[in-house]
Amino acid sequence: MAEPRCGLVHMQSGCLLAKTSRGDCRAEMSEERLTDADTLRQFKHSPFEFKLQVAEETEDGAPRVLWIRIGVHPQRCLCVSPEGEVRIEQWMSPAAPEPQWRIQFLEATVPCGNKAGHEDEANATDSSDGNAINGDEVQAADFPALCLLQNVKTGQFLSVQHGVPVLQSEGDAWGIVKLRGAATPGKVLRRSLLLGGGGIAVASAG
Repeated sequence: MAEPRCGLVHMQSGCLLAKTSRGDCRAEMSEERLTDADTLRQFKHSPFEFKLQVAEETEDGAPRVLWIRIGVHPQRCLCVSPEGEVRIEQWMSPAAPEPQWRIQFLEATVPCGNKAGHEDEANATDSSDGNAINGDEVQAADFPALCLLQNVKTGQFLSVQHGVPVLQSEGDAWGIVKLRGAATPGKVLRRSLLLGGGGIAVASAG
């Protein structure tokens, strides 16, 4: 069964994490925004597809630390450089903290704007550029998991500033959305149906 590929959506702007340059490079964001199920189709290509691999679990078997890998070989990882830049590079050491990300699930596990009490998430604004993502527009895309991503090496959170991925002391919300594969990675992660310890890729539980 094919390993699922997912997109990481910056909820404040609606743009997806991307790798459009060759080789080791700086992490990027898509120019286009995810607004509905129709626009999701344009992101089903390798620059926006990532595999989530569990590096560490909690005591009850839930994912705690992830590797975020691109979906093609060689499988470079989202990481932080010695200068603090968010990059996508090839790493050989599975114990290195630079490409490891501590995942902190947010309580909202439904599409933004789908329930009362999530108005802030449904109409969040990225203070860096003023763009907003309307929850009513993205309901069809379905975000089975919303989270914060904290770099293990630095302790800082993955954020976006002026359209560029950066690390900051306070993180932005990220949505996990299915792009390709038999399972929705966010649902697998959220429900802890597959225990991916030891670097096993998050995949379908059946």
